[in-house]
Amino acid sequence: MKTIEERAKEYEKKYYDGAASECRLAFIRGAQSERAELTRWRDPKEEQPENGVCVLIKVDDQLGNKTIYLGSREGTEYVTDGGLVFGTESDTNSEVIGWREIHE
Repeated sequence: MKTIEERAKEYEKKYYDGAASECRLAFIRGAQSERAELTRWRDPKEEQPENGVCVLIKVDDQLGNKTIYLGSREGTEYVTDGGLVFGTESDTNSEVIGWREIHE
C-alpha cells in the first residue's frame, strides 16, 4: 500500500491546477483526517453502535490485558461471534473499553 504522501503526489499529477503544493497539502490533510476517523476506537460509555451491527470490540480484563473480538452490541451487552458476553461496567471481570466500525 502506498503512503499518503505517495498518493498525494499521484493526485497532484492527475489534478494539478497550478497550485501544486496547496493541492498536495490538502490531499494529505484530508487523507490523514479520514484515516484517523476510520481507525479510532469509540468509547462505549459515550457512543454505542447500533444493535446487531458487526463491529470490532476492544476488551480489557482484570489483569490489564486488552483483546480485540469480532461481535455486536445486543442491548446493554456486547456479544462476540464466539459467544462471549461483555458489559461496559468495570465491576465485571472484563469490560468493553472501545469499539470500531468495520468498513467495506
